[in-house]
Amino acid sequence: RLLGRVTILGVLLNGVWVTALLVAGDLPYRALAGNAVHVPTTLVLAFAAWTVLNGVNGPIATALNALGVIKFQLRTNTLMVVANVALSLWLIDSGYGVAGPILATVVCQIVCVLIPSVAHLRHLSTRVSSDVQP
Repeated sequence: RLLGRVTILGVLLNGVWVTALLVAGDLPYRALAGNAVHVPTTLVLAFAAWTVLNGVNGPIATALNALGVIKFQLRTNTLMVVANVALSLWLIDSGYGVAGPILATVVCQIVCVLIPSVAHLRHLSTRVSSDVQP
């Protein structure tokens, strides 16, 4: 239950930050760089998705670390790195430009890390709860 609450809190806090940035539009970028820079909407949305996703992944990774599940995380993250490089290059070439690597990170983090980690945590919690029956 605590993991669920912390995850919801992370998503909400990151969601507030992301919403503020999306509502502000390009005002922060203009304030910092004037008209010298143009930040594509695709890039802003990709970073928004990545930020919210980190609110989900952080508590899950922390739970796995607390349980000593390190090799599993090493494998899933190594797979993510390899997939991310390939997908990033493909998305850049496909016209997504600078947003490509961030979009690739979001996709690879969900597919290679988040989904397997949630499944592994469920497996571990089922195993632990069946070992501790009254």
